[in-house]
Amino acid sequence: MSGGLRVPQVRIGAAGLDRRDLAEPTSAPLTLLVDAAVAGAPFVGRVAAGLAGADADVDTLVLRGAGELTGIVDVAARIGSAGPVLAVGGGSLIDQAKLATVLAEVPDARRYLETPQRSGLVVLPEQLTRSRRLVVVPTTLGTGAEVSRVACLAKVDGKQLVSGEVLRPDLAVLLPEPLTTLSEPLIAEGVLEALFRTVGPYVGDLRDTATGDDLAERTAARLVALGDRAGDALRAGGRPEPDLLLEIVRLGGLSHLPDMHAGRDPFGARGWFLANELSVALGISKTRAIAALLPPLWQAVVAGDSRLGSAERLRRMWSRLRTAGRRTRPADPVAGITELLESWGIPRRLTADAARIDTAAHRATRAWGGGLPMLAGLRREDVRALLAKTVAAAA
Repeated sequence: MSGGLRVPQVRIGAAGLDRRDLAEPTSAPLTLLVDAAVAGAPFVGRVAAGLAGADADVDTLVLRGAGELTGIVDVAARIGSAGPVLAVGGGSLIDQAKLATVLAEVPDARRYLETPQRSGLVVLPEQLTRSRRLVVVPTTLGTGAEVSRVACLAKVDGKQLVSGEVLRPDLAVLLPEPLTTLSEPLIAEGVLEALFRTVGPYVGDLRDTATGDDLAERTAARLVALGDRAGDALRAGGRPEPDLLLEIVRLGGLSHLPDMHAGRDPFGARGWFLANELSVALGISKTRAIAALLPPLWQAVVAGDSRLGSAERLRRMWSRLRTAGRRTRPADPVAGITELLESWGIPRRLTADAARIDTAAHRATRAWGGGLPMLAGLRREDVRALLAKTVAAAA
């Protein structure tokens, strides 16, 4: 496949899925990369059989771990340079599949991933291409990995973000089965991650973009409504409807597609970079870090710190979100997002000593600031002060 923008297809359900969906005249076997957590689930075999054909071979690799480069290189060697790949699992599994399929076909791309650099971002050349098809089935909510052009690469001291159109999957198959078994915390945190990724770039850019802004506002409002509905169902002792969960996955993917971000600052989502480093330094999930960071981050924006975002745009977005769900939330964005997090049952309490906060501030500034555009204008002491408020505000 040639370089340039890849537009992934999205299918709801596996009915009728077959070899023609791979759009490949190849006899090479289908390689199945599957998360160990769902390896024995019936839906996995059903999707693989549909794509491979009744009599075709399926080479199955069960993956574990966070996705370090050595493991990804090993996966790339095992899947070879030809034949379609089906990846079934959460965001980490899909990220590993993206990177492995590129390395299997273009081994020289490894040099971009192992060259030492202080930046937390690795940008793959746009001329880098792959011809094999990558089909993914997400089994979690919120990451949007099934349509994104990025992948997280685990490092000894944290994570590195790898970006490139070559990483976008060709087809995402959204199934209800893996989603209906998710726990209440994973559902709430998945909606929060999708909401954060939608609102962050909107607030972080000081400019208005009519089409993208409208899409972001409508997407975020719908996510709030679905989050409330899912929470109400769980508190009543039931489960969210499968269609509701599928819509959350679909909406979460929109934040990775170009229509929402055309004309925007590509690094406007300052909070993402801060939450990423805070989660690594404290050894917690990114969604826990997001939940703790959002109120103090929005407080700084409302107070006029334009390095972190636009107060006017934050208020405009929140005016849509506060009435989008089952209840009307406070008009103040900070009080409102705090109430939302509490109503969804997402814990915000973080504890850390000064040394760990210092480490997070150092990591964030080194990887994303200090002349890099992601945290432009923010000094290490600025980052440290915000992270200290994040931990203190959650206490």
